Amino acid sequence: MESEFAKAHAIIYAISNEGPDKQDQMRAKEKLGEPFVFLTDPEGKLAKSYAGTYTEGRMATILKPATIVVGRGGKIVYGVSIEDFRIRPPAQAVLDATRKSMDK
Repeated sequence: MESEFAKAHAIIYAISNEGPDKQDQMRAKEKLGEPFVFLTDPEGKLAKSYAGTYTEGRMATILKPATIVVGRGGKIVYGVSIEDFRIRPPAQAVLDATRKSMDK
């Protein structure tokens, strides 16, 4: 599937509030290579602005994971945010949105 994103000239950014060590672990575990670029947002400003937060229990505020496709001109053409980090949109749906954004 990575090659399909590369053919669509997509750059995939994985942005986390966790440090680079955790990101390296995730890259290795998930076997993520190109075109993934890992960035750190320690205060979660980007996640809060696009996906928001939710409260788990009485104390913990957790960033919502989100999948966003930004097309030409910086316009968001696809976005999904689900509280359960284990649930992600299908890669094909993201690829389709990416291709569609390139056609415009």
